[in-house]
Amino acid sequence: MRITAVDRNGHDLATRPLRQYLTAEIICPGDGRFVLSLGRWFRVDLSFAERIERQIAAIREINDLRFPLWQRGRSETEYLRGIEMPEEFHLLDSKLVIVERPYGKVEICDLLTPDMRLIHMKKLRRN
Repeated sequence: MRITAVDRNGHDLATRPLRQYLTAEIICPGDGRFVLSLGRWFRVDLSFAERIERQIAAIREINDLRFPLWQRGRSETEYLRGIEMPEEFHLLDSKLVIVERPYGKVEICDLLTPDMRLIHMKKLRRN
């Protein structure tokens, strides 16, 4: 099965296999964990996955920072540029870092605090 992206006039832009848009995770007892991402299957060693899960669980939640309400109709960039923040904070919204394939470039975070906390600001939407 394939998915075709079209522009607002109905013209085809790109056609790709459906599996390139799917993400799946399957645990097979005795064989490990398998992940489908970007159309490719990867085997993830269970001890590696458990170590990553422990590391993520150990990340402390940031709840000492307060931000203003996000006004309807404002983009993420407009919101971030409108926040009054200490000058020691670094606005990294839309600043991309080059990484190895398959991603090429990644936005590390929206705001970086002086004590190296990465803050990601995303608008809550209904899916």
